[in-house]
Amino acid sequence: MPAEKVVPFRCMGEIMMISLRVGRYEKGKHLAIEMFDNDGIPFARMTINIPDFPLKNNEAFIDNTMITDNILAFIHEQRLGEVRSIPGIDYKIVAFDMERLGLV
Repeated sequence: MPAEKVVPFRCMGEIMMISLRVGRYEKGKHLAIEMFDNDGIPFARMTINIPDFPLKNNEAFIDNTMITDNILAFIHEQRLGEVRSIPGIDYKIVAFDMERLGLV
């Protein structure tokens, strides 16, 4: 199994090293991304699943947490995808660059 790439993540005034694990939610098969700390311990979910909402294969809803702005900044800094909004939906959607996502 290839080693996961570890990258810096700015969060609440600190920089921590994280890795991403990418998969699919069982229900709806939407993109699922989790963040892990340097010790391999889950740190945060980057995405949430809304199985009945139609998304493209490379799109995902970003979890609304107290670190949502940090996650969106991380996506921008790492050039992982394009953030968009849909009127009437409180969650941001990211169209991920699947090749770049595989590199992180």
